[in-house]
Amino acid sequence: MPQVLILTEAGPTWGSGHLIRCTALGMAFSEIGWDSKLRVQPEISAPGLPLEHLAAPWHNLASAWQSELEQSALVVLDSYRAPQSTIDAIIARAKNFSAIDDFPHRDYPHGTIIDGSLNAEHDAYPARRGAVNYLLGSRFACLRPAFRGGCIHRPTAIERLLVSFGSGDIRALTTPALESIFSTLPLVRVDILTGDAAAARQLARKHEGLQAIFHPPLDALSVQQLMLDCDLAVCGGGQTLYELAACGVPAVAIELIENQHQDLINFAAAGFIDFAGHWQDDDLWLKLGHALATLQRSPTTLAQRAATGQSLVDGQGAGRVARFLANSTTHPAAPRHF
Repeated sequence: MPQVLILTEAGPTWGSGHLIRCTALGMAFSEIGWDSKLRVQPEISAPGLPLEHLAAPWHNLASAWQSELEQSALVVLDSYRAPQSTIDAIIARAKNFSAIDDFPHRDYPHGTIIDGSLNAEHDAYPARRGAVNYLLGSRFACLRPAFRGGCIHRPTAIERLLVSFGSGDIRALTTPALESIFSTLPLVRVDILTGDAAAARQLARKHEGLQAIFHPPLDALSVQQLMLDCDLAVCGGGQTLYELAACGVPAVAIELIENQHQDLINFAAAGFIDFAGHWQDDDLWLKLGHALATLQRSPTTLAQRAATGQSLVDGQGAGRVARFLANSTTHPAAPRHF
């Protein structure tokens, strides 16, 4: 059985998108008969991952895992933070190499580069190397199996709303967002995805009396079902936005970190989201309230945006990537661009 070694990084309040998409890709490899191993830098608590997971200090090229790297048929790297010297060493030692890189778009000498961002096929890697395969665009967005599509979701009113600002809500936006939401839509029910059970309990106590439910971390199927139960989301960019698109749940989105900016512009231009602005904008909550009020008055717009989201992201990207990488590893051919 060929082995794929997937290297990524995450912490308690960052990197959940890396972990989710790498898990999704590993699961897709397992489905086609590969042995998938995920190694995460630094040490984190990540219970329930459906493939072998091990916290490993791979940034410093520890000898404990180097033999595993060299024995793997394929190494997939998903890292913003690894030193360039580490990346160069991995590329040199790997039998076959691939990188998930939607930011900062490093220059790689060979292998397969995956950028599953919306419009990446037009915007990313304008100077492309002849020795590199490029899998670019939302067709290659790696989502978990629960988000593979099949459900038709067409909301016609905002009766239930989802709030999600990532695993740690690093910008502390949940409370001001709830204030804006309930001042605009006082009768709406709100579901909030939080980073951990303790945070869920703390927020529930703080906002007691509101028509709001604070959820601890959920498995993929539960997240998908929660999304389908909602009519609209208020969220940041990143992996959550792609899962919402696959489910057909429109969003009002806020830029939480720099690497989300272009993605949010592209989703807004495509007609799937309202881009409310940067998390530090003085008029952020005014724009959020205006967007919610406008959408509540236009049920047709909600349904159109839901259809647009599902046309942009079909949830099949992880399978496409795994099949391409498996085939190119066992049957090398001239590089191809998508």
